[in-house]
Amino acid sequence: MADLINKTRPLISHIENTGNINPYTLSALKKVLDFDNSQVNEHAGYYQKDNTSAQSTQVLQEKLINTLSEEIETLKELVTTQREIIEMLKNQK
Repeated sequence: MADLINKTRPLISHIENTGNINPYTLSALKKVLDFDNSQVNEHAGYYQKDNTSAQSTQVLQEKLINTLSEEIETLKELVTTQREIIEMLKNQK
């Protein structure tokens, strides 16, 4: 299968184990297997893992977003402080 769509065997194994596939690879598989969209949608439930992995991924994404938001705020404060320092230095001349 991997050879037919010019992908690696580990990628195919990953798809089989996780059910995660990018649209381009899915399109290549559908073409090779002669599936249409209705057939893919019909069988999608069989290949998907339970919702716990999706929920875990969502929780991790939310934590990452929160962490990045905090970092952005810290960086904004740093920029503001640096601007104040630059203004003070300009005024000392």
